[in-house]
Amino acid sequence: MQRPAFSFLVCPDAELARAELERLVAVHAAGGFERRAYFGDEELPARFWQDLSSPGLLGGSKLVLIRRAEALKADAWKELSPRLAGFNEACWPIFCIESAWQKGSPKLPAHLIKAKPWEAAKARNWVWQSPGLTRKTLPGFVLARFKAEGLHAAPQVLESLCARLPEDASAVSSEIAKLSLALLGGQEGQGGQGREIRPEHLDMLNSYEGLDVWGLLEAIQEGGGQAKVWRHVLGHGGEDALFPLIFGLTREVRTLWMLASGEGGKVRLPPWLAEKKESAARRLGQVRLAEALSLALDAELSVKSGEKSDVQALELLVAGLLRLFGPTPQQVGRPSPMSRRS
Repeated sequence: MQRPAFSFLVCPDAELARAELERLVAVHAAGGFERRAYFGDEELPARFWQDLSSPGLLGGSKLVLIRRAEALKADAWKELSPRLAGFNEACWPIFCIESAWQKGSPKLPAHLIKAKPWEAAKARNWVWQSPGLTRKTLPGFVLARFKAEGLHAAPQVLESLCARLPEDASAVSSEIAKLSLALLGGQEGQGGQGREIRPEHLDMLNSYEGLDVWGLLEAIQEGGGQAKVWRHVLGHGGEDALFPLIFGLTREVRTLWMLASGEGGKVRLPPWLAEKKESAARRLGQVRLAEALSLALDAELSVKSGEKSDVQALELLVAGLLRLFGPTPQQVGRPSPMSRRS
């Protein structure tokens, strides 16, 4: 089967997009690919354009991944169009569209929809789309992770587990991996179904409702300094707060984005809170909100890739939020309580 000349992965959940990327590579990468990654919200370097036309090391093929491709400007797509017009055996460009969905569809820039590569990919079925995990699809994802980890649970336990998990594939995978590690060496379940998760095991899960992300953002904007912000984080999960923070921040930013875009009618909030968040959304603006989402995605990627520990990623994420939303950016350079613990 010939691989696509290029591909689009359209999903706000980076973990689901990564899984689809690995599936595509497994199907089409008979000889393997040398991987290169770039970001659409940064200026594309000269090396990127070279990668699109030159073979990899030792003449091999390259997979050129463009994260946050929704941020690419119209001029970039104009320059990309002729370079993507034919099939290049030496290079497989894959564009990740990571913006939030609205009304059941991805929100795409008008210049991307009109771009020839997008039109060609849609016509040839080179576009994979997913809104991310939902309450409806979460149980199926959990069962797939169970199968991969050799776990099983009674229907009632599965229902309780799903109710406590966020709609975030990376966080769900992390929690199930934690359960699997805790049950390491356990006995096989009935019928060889694997190790059984029981109700008492659910106490090991992080609380995704305990961390008040809106309260955290308010504390940052009020300028109370790092001490106040870290007390908020450490008081709601401590060193295990990373994935609850990523999940909550992503959800909060999407709400603020909708309010900043004039779509407050779609946000279900008490009137007093809606007014407060709408004021904050206008003050923060879409540029800073988009950067906050990027901070969350970067923190998640750094842990999943093994580049950073949970504690290191949490420190960088909080420091980034202080820089982005705080009135006194110089506070970011001071040591955090997490650093003093290590």
